[in-house]
Amino acid sequence: MKDILIDFDIELGFRKVWKWKWWIGGLLVVAAVVSFLLASMIKPEYRSTAAFIPPDISSLKSMVFTSGLGYRGFEAAEEEDIDRTVDYLNSLQVIDSIAVMYGLYEHYGIDKANPKADEWFYHAYSTKNLISFSDRSTVQITTFDVDPQYAADIANTYLQFAIDFFENIAQRKSGLAAAEDEMNQLSARREKLVDSLANMRTQYKLYHIDHVGEGVDQILSQAIRNSPEFNKNYDRMLSCELQLNWLEERSSDLEREYVGRKQNMEQYPLLIQITQRAKPSTFKARPKRSIIVAAAMAGTLAFAIFMVLLLDRKKAV
Repeated sequence: MKDILIDFDIELGFRKVWKWKWWIGGLLVVAAVVSFLLASMIKPEYRSTAAFIPPDISSLKSMVFTSGLGYRGFEAAEEEDIDRTVDYLNSLQVIDSIAVMYGLYEHYGIDKANPKADEWFYHAYSTKNLISFSDRSTVQITTFDVDPQYAADIANTYLQFAIDFFENIAQRKSGLAAAEDEMNQLSARREKLVDSLANMRTQYKLYHIDHVGEGVDQILSQAIRNSPEFNKNYDRMLSCELQLNWLEERSSDLEREYVGRKQNMEQYPLLIQITQRAKPSTFKARPKRSIIVAAAMAGTLAFAIFMVLLLDRKKAV
């Protein structure tokens, strides 16, 4: 019995709506036209996408170039490292830098003099630039803009920020420059020590003769005891020789480190694995006019049916 009543109510309701079919149809046409015109007035935006695989941060911190154990390739980043990467790219530091680089306040039509300029800007920016973590440890950068070149440039700029972020952790470039600078300083010190030793040997006729025989050792010992000046100059010469030996060892270590760092940077120019670089799109990404029109028509249809049933009930009362 209940099923019969439900079927009857549905049929009765359909008949009531059908009576107004031309009015409802007219409203749907108006809704379609208006929504289409409004969607056409919205500036279309183009989408660009860039993606990369971040490295394992612990592997960057464990690089030892003096022993040849430099960074040897890409390892899957831990979830914590990926979260840290996404948080950095979403930080105000990066956003503000990109805003200045591309003049985004003006580009988005926001007056900086307005007290709510920052609030409006960050809201607009968050809807146009999305940083997300996808499968296979990939960080994806999706940008939207009315200018397809702007969208591509901003996405690729994010890649550069990611490159600089991990280079700053690994300290490869700064380490290479520091090693080269220290090598130059040691070379200058070595030249001074060599000159000092040469002058002492020429002026005082001093030569370091070590373990060449008991007779020579006795002569040196006697000279050291009997001549304070000889003893003083001989100690200076030994000190210079010890410093020179240390400089030779340190220079050798630095040279291995320098060569290791340079080879590592040549073999792995980037510490991130770029899987996709952004390119200007030729297709409009949003707004989707068909979706806007369909949504407007569906809402209009639901509202029209509701009003028909409501008016019919009031008449019945």
